[in-house]
Amino acid sequence: MPGCFPRNCRGWENSATNLLGDKRKEMTNNVLHQRPILGRPNTHCRTLPSKSFTYGMKNVVKDGVAQAMCWPDERIHNNTDRAELTSDFLALNCESVKFGVTNCRELAHFRATHDIKRKDLSHSMKEKPHTTDCNFVHGITNRSSTPMNEILAHKYQTDWIEAQLRKASKAQKDKKHLQSAAPAETKTSLLRSTKPTTKAESFWKLPQFATKEHGGINTFRDERCRKMAYKVYYAERPARFGIHGQGICRTGAIV
Repeated sequence: MPGCFPRNCRGWENSATNLLGDKRKEMTNNVLHQRPILGRPNTHCRTLPSKSFTYGMKNVVKDGVAQAMCWPDERIHNNTDRAELTSDFLALNCESVKFGVTNCRELAHFRATHDIKRKDLSHSMKEKPHTTDCNFVHGITNRSSTPMNEILAHKYQTDWIEAQLRKASKAQKDKKHLQSAAPAETKTSLLRSTKPTTKAESFWKLPQFATKEHGGINTFRDERCRKMAYKVYYAERPARFGIHGQGICRTGAIV
């Protein structure tokens, strides 16, 4: 609505009259109807306050500059800022036991007639004032100067070379130790190194059939007959169906 937009004094020259229709009063109050001015930032159709207006936040200080210059101790609190002390129920329970209180009703009556407050720990400890010596110097102490004879003898160079040699020897020892040390055995490595023993599968048998005995009936009369039968089988195998060549005979050419 036109009444909800803030007013400005830009006038009609910066409004989009030729695009949005005739000149209307709402064009000077609506941000969307205003065109930007070349070389100037966009405005929000708001007017500045009067010249007597003071910008910034309100400073609520009692003493002002005098208090700021005195550097008051912030640890000193006003007594009115203390929170209300609550009852110390642990101490009340201990005192009720001394008086022989045994049930809830007597305990409630004891708490109503006796009251022990918790101690304020912030005020129980004595706060010592922070005193600083006027001759105290802050910062890090300077390192003692190197003797002149060590500088002339280039001792710092010798110390640096010895430190580098010690560092190199230590690195070499650590490298040898890592190479010589064998990796710790784990369950996976032990299982990979050991070969499981294959157990012969044995089924339960009746006692009368447990003994290994050869069959009493033999298909072939002797070894010569067995070899002759296998020879005929291998000769007829390509001409018969089946994987093992034990089916019916093939008809036609052999594929």
